[in-house]
Amino acid sequence: MRLTEEQIKILRYIRQYPDWLNSAVTMSTVRAIQYDGDKVQTSPEDMMLNIALQIEDYEERIQKVEGCLAHVFQTDTMINKARKAFCYGIPNAMNKYDYYSRRRMFADSLLEVFKDEKR
Repeated sequence: MRLTEEQIKILRYIRQYPDWLNSAVTMSTVRAIQYDGDKVQTSPEDMMLNIALQIEDYEERIQKVEGCLAHVFQTDTMINKARKAFCYGIPNAMNKYDYYSRRRMFADSLLEVFKDEKR
């Protein structure tokens, strides 16, 4: 069966999963600023707060995708295969039957959890 336009869009949207994961890891490893010997100036913007909010946003998206993967594919082996197929776009990660038989259910699950997020 063919997917609706919304289902196609959400499956394309989660292709950003690797970027979300990399950004969250990279931002989490940002070193603290050292003020030894430098004059400390206050800033109207708290950059660490902005970084923390961005990390939280990425982690929330990642957890939504992981929750949907677990709900639809259930076993660790199938979840890993589905993550590779749907999030990383690796074409032969799953056999065609598993891919096509569950993609509509996966897309619907994603639409439900991402319904309030502007994409």
